Amino acid sequence: MKFVSTWFLRPTAHRAAVERFLTGDVKAPEGFKTLGRWHYTDGSGGVHIFECDDAQIMAQFAAEWNDLLEIVTRPVVDDAQAGAAMAKTAQKLK
Repeated sequence: MKFVSTWFLRPTAHRAAVERFLTGDVKAPEGFKTLGRWHYTDGSGGVHIFECDDAQIMAQFAAEWNDLLEIVTRPVVDDAQAGAAMAKTAQKLK
């Protein structure tokens, strides 16, 4: 399943977050596949798109960063999946 996480730096966490990121101390666990990651140009946070089928693995990875970041994660679907869901709903509305 695909997910989108947005993260924002906690107040006063910028220096520690930069150090952790640059040293590469935190690696994604097995079963967690990053599809893309983007950083806001103002340095306040970013977006992470990933695949994972195990909530415990997701929690483990978030726990590695939640001392420095506020993380919000939501499941997502692509256009075809969203369109199929909307088509079913549209049929019920007729």
